[in-house]
Amino acid sequence: MAGKSSRQCPSGQAFLRGVAVALGIGAAVGVVGHLLQAWAAPTRYCVEGLSMAPGLMPGDEVVGRGWGMFAAWRNPTRGEVWLLRAPDGALAIKRVAGLPRELLRIVDGDLQAAGVPVVRSPAMVAPLVTVVSSPVQRPWGHRLAGEFPQPILDGAEFAPDERRWLEPVADGGVCAVVNLPGAAGKNGLVRVCLGIDGRSVEWSVPQLKRLAVVAGRLDGCFVASCWQVAGEAAAGTNAWPAGAPAAWSVREPWPRGQEPCARFSLQVDAAAGVTGSSAAAIEEFLFWRDVHQLPPESGTTTWQVGPNAFFMLGDFPAGSRDSRHWGPLGRESLLYPVGR
Repeated sequence: MAGKSSRQCPSGQAFLRGVAVALGIGAAVGVVGHLLQAWAAPTRYCVEGLSMAPGLMPGDEVVGRGWGMFAAWRNPTRGEVWLLRAPDGALAIKRVAGLPRELLRIVDGDLQAAGVPVVRSPAMVAPLVTVVSSPVQRPWGHRLAGEFPQPILDGAEFAPDERRWLEPVADGGVCAVVNLPGAAGKNGLVRVCLGIDGRSVEWSVPQLKRLAVVAGRLDGCFVASCWQVAGEAAAGTNAWPAGAPAAWSVREPWPRGQEPCARFSLQVDAAAGVTGSSAAAIEEFLFWRDVHQLPPESGTTTWQVGPNAFFMLGDFPAGSRDSRHWGPLGRESLLYPVGR
């Protein structure tokens, strides 16, 4: 009849087909969700050996997020720590030291790219430095000066069973934590001056701060930086306090032919109105050295990195097998980045 419409009820067979389709879609979504959850789940790896010491010691645990196939699309950057598969099939943790198409060379303990030392930020260097010693006299007050221990060698207290000739290390410096308490109800700046072999750096810092200051010779340059530390974070897990920045305050060429660091001075001038026990003070002080790269047993010192390869190194050269022995590794060998 005109003006009326009719609607057919679905047959039992059509209804069942609809239910089956819905269940199939639900199952597929569930499987995809499960896979994504598995890819995103943190992967834990227990460190073995001393190849990444002192930052990572045997028994330490690192965590990474693989993200399955997406890890293959991520470009590793210099300084990152990655879980990789070595040429013998074993899993290992190493640091990205060289990038695609770089010509690398080890010269006097430094890793060079295209003939110049690889530039590294404070944040990149912090996990690599090793404590050499600390002056015995304490408290230090607000002024400290003296000489560097000589010679500085590439031995390590965490590897007492090493049996090899130790080599002198040119790259090293000083690190200190200073306390800048300030006076109640007063604002002002505290002057912190750190000098090495005639070069000096000054920072004007607000009161009520605890400050880490670092300076020395690194990668053929005089470098210096400072950053704020708080509470127990000052200790960090490495030689330097936690929180090293992404750039140096000062970075200038070290004169050719000049000997490594010989003398240092550190002075903290208290703000006006702050005296006695509440005055600025040097809380911690130590000498540090950089990692000293060693050629492999074969004597090879030069490597050409391929267009899709990376040069992977351990942080403790004397206790690591890495790209110095294997050569650069293809991108497919790097599984995913890891951290504490």
